[in-house]
Amino acid sequence: MTRYSLTGSLVVTARSTLHDVRASATALTGWPDAAATADEVDVSAAHLNLPVAALTWANPLLTREIGRRLDARRHPWADAEVVTAGSTAPPARSPRPRGCWRST
Repeated sequence: MTRYSLTGSLVVTARSTLHDVRASATALTGWPDAAATADEVDVSAAHLNLPVAALTWANPLLTREIGRRLDARRHPWADAEVVTAGSTAPPARSPRPRGCWRST
């Protein structure tokens, strides 16, 4: 397995009873331990870090209110690590992680 450095962005789309909610952040960092072939990627471990203050929503009012509720001063980072993962073939449409993640 090789450890790769990861930097990128995150886009989250969710639904509520009122409307769809879309959030994004551009400061995602971390590392996956992975082995890649032409047909599949095998991830044995990974860790992702996201500064909470980097999260923005499509609606500026949501950005302000959810940012206040998340309390980025007190909890500046959102971290996630892989608990279980397996080999996955590259998806035909969009990349979707397969496995179990634990967030802190």
